[in-house]
Amino acid sequence: MNVQKGISREQMWMISLDMEIGADSVVRLIDLFVSHLDLDKSGFTKTKAKKEGCPIYQASDMLKLYY
Repeated sequence: MNVQKGISREQMWMISLDMEIGADSVVRLIDLFVSHLDLDKSGFTKTKAKKEGCPIYQASDMLKLYY
């Protein structure tokens, strides 16, 4: 009987997200483009963290997720 065999639990897989994304992926272009934007001048209002409450996500990271 053919069954799928699982991966041994004793093995460790060290893989970063960067290794999973191809060198010619559009994701890399979006990352580069958003990294060079001045979000304050572009009209984004939630770019600075307040002193109280939990830390916010960076506006550039949220924009990258949107695309």
